[in-house]
Amino acid sequence: MAIDPHFVTHLLPVKRGLECTVFATAKTSSIKDIAAAFTAEYSGYPLVKHGENYERLAKLSHVVHTPYTHISYQLIGKKLYVFSVLDNLMKGAASQAVENLNRWLDLPLTFSLVKAA
Repeated sequence: MAIDPHFVTHLLPVKRGLECTVFATAKTSSIKDIAAAFTAEYSGYPLVKHGENYERLAKLSHVVHTPYTHISYQLIGKKLYVFSVLDNLMKGAASQAVENLNRWLDLPLTFSLVKAA
């Protein structure tokens, strides 16, 4: 059994924000299948951005001062690389409480978390 380890450190000089990198072996070699899986999982959740214009590498600058999570992914052969970033202050316990209150009151999840367009 061969082991293919990957090690990535994330020590960033930032005041806010978290970055997570996940490596996995995919059962497909099609990025469209991966994109479809993310779309199926997050299509009803407006606070996660991915796919279409989000296949570029996730950056903290895309999410700082927002309640959004940005997910990007790359598929090289069968190796899947998933990168996610979020603002740990805007996606922390306080905004999770607001999001849960929105669910409980049947309000849009983004109510009072995102400025109206």
